[in-house]
Amino acid sequence: MVILRTSTLSNFDIVKIKPQNKKNCDPNNNTCLASVFPSLISLSEMAKTSKYVKKSHYNYYVNKYGMAFLWNTASDACLLLNEDEDACFNNLSISLINSDFLNSLFSLGFLVEVDFDEVFRINLLRKRHAYTYPSDGHVDIEILPTQTCNARCFYCFEQKYNCLTMDKATISRTVEYICSRINSSQDVCFIWFGGEPLLGEKIIDKILEQINLFYGGQLSYCSSITTNNSLLTRGLVNKFLGLWKVNDVLTTIDGYREEHNLRKAYVGKKFDAYNLTLENLNMLSETGIKTTCRINLDKDNISQLDKILTDLLPLLSHPNFAVQVSTLRDKTSSKTDLSKYFSVEEYDSFYREVMPLLYEMGFIRNALEQLPTRNNINCIACSMNKIVINSNGKLFKCLQDSLSDDNSVGDCQNGISTNNNYAKWYKEIDNIGDKCEQCIFLPCCQGGCKYYRMNPSLDTTPCFRKKYYIDYIIEQIIKQFSKERK
Repeated sequence: MVILRTSTLSNFDIVKIKPQNKKNCDPNNNTCLASVFPSLISLSEMAKTSKYVKKSHYNYYVNKYGMAFLWNTASDACLLLNEDEDACFNNLSISLINSDFLNSLFSLGFLVEVDFDEVFRINLLRKRHAYTYPSDGHVDIEILPTQTCNARCFYCFEQKYNCLTMDKATISRTVEYICSRINSSQDVCFIWFGGEPLLGEKIIDKILEQINLFYGGQLSYCSSITTNNSLLTRGLVNKFLGLWKVNDVLTTIDGYREEHNLRKAYVGKKFDAYNLTLENLNMLSETGIKTTCRINLDKDNISQLDKILTDLLPLLSHPNFAVQVSTLRDKTSSKTDLSKYFSVEEYDSFYREVMPLLYEMGFIRNALEQLPTRNNINCIACSMNKIVINSNGKLFKCLQDSLSDDNSVGDCQNGISTNNNYAKWYKEIDNIGDKCEQCIFLPCCQGGCKYYRMNPSLDTTPCFRKKYYIDYIIEQIIKQFSKERK
């Protein structure tokens, strides 16, 4: 038995432990290998408490290239079995723990006691995190300083709404609300979104300056920002590293040069937005800030992916740079030319095309790191420690639900109201349905995106995306192990 990742979930509690690979893995090696680990707990220690066990519902098994890979989506453990262990595992039904091998499988979560209700445990975990504050006091506050934008992306879900920008009164109410709810001992992440948040640079300055003044500079905080990157300057990057304390930036590319420039359709001046994006991505990556470039694809620009990735290759020298590839969705509800979007039924074929390219070009550095881990709750809308504040100072549970005051769960003057808009999210997390409850990936997605559950369409799904290419990830893990062993 080769253990690639250990369990993060014991049989005796539902607290998530930080997932980690075995200590003898070389962090500088692309393949993280564990040595043969025949037993986690001595069989003699189990002698007085012998258990009858069954296979876990959450075991994901793949046999490829003569190797058996076993992953438990609830415990996070994954391992490789030799031929004898593979045969033993596949022939198991209800069994008494009578060997070190079975004992290890039990300790890792691949076997559970016969009367153990795994679905109940996962549901309990999700609801526990939905209805309680995290023990570390962490808070995520997503703020839209402005809902105006200098781009006119045809797919933007905000394009049909009024453009708003925080005025002085709203800035004051926002600061007062935050300072009245947060203790200086808490850890806060400010998530800046828009519109284009960099159009609200001075607003972000004022909010953070006033918060720092209130707490005497003692509040521990960081920032994350989603930006189209067109307004970035060296001065702003210095501000990222200073007052804003940005540690995570997400930006997008919408096609190869001409296509990207056409789709962004920037207002006011003509410039090579694609080239500027590449330059700014390099500037950000050089700072050490985690920088992710999401490439938005549909059927009209997917053929350009290899050219885009070729232009991004120099950025791979920065370990903090990453690429994310996603399908565009019809977020405008215009229902025009839906044929250009990938439907849910086409996600499999989409990822079969893009994943090998990402891997072969080096944008996936470690396949094992791509393997999902158990998620406590998944959805920001169903967390006690997360809130969205729009440019009107209204409070919301979900960013995509934040454009109409009719969806508000309160405001910065009066705080949160547990109204119907608030309750609808918790009804979704409490009642995910039989299909999700029986899904092997439930521990990873916890029922998925609640907004898409409530707003289904042909090109959206609440399911998490990795399920559509999980077998490819596992295939690469097996290949990495094979190379290392040779």
